[in-house]
Amino acid sequence: WLYVRVLSRYKKQDLSLPDMPKSIEGKKFIVTAGPTYEPIDPIRFLGNHSSGKMGFAIAEELAENNADVILITGPVHLELFHNNIKKIYEVRTS
Repeated sequence: WLYVRVLSRYKKQDLSLPDMPKSIEGKKFIVTAGPTYEPIDPIRFLGNHSSGKMGFAIAEELAENNADVILITGPVHLELFHNNIKKIYEVRTS
């Protein structure tokens, strides 16, 4: 149900799902989002093209339902709009 709720928020559609269970209130979640870049040598690296949108949407949905969220994000150009996300760690490599 979390995936569908996040997807409905991203696509701006109401999919008429029941609310998230109260059991997540006060629980801690770690969410990762965005790409990482692993250096092979001083010039080359391995990476991916992740935008981080899904991870950010999941973190915001959890925070909106009163969960304690820690977000670990790679280099992205996204902003969080929820104040309940406790810590944000920005990383470049895993």
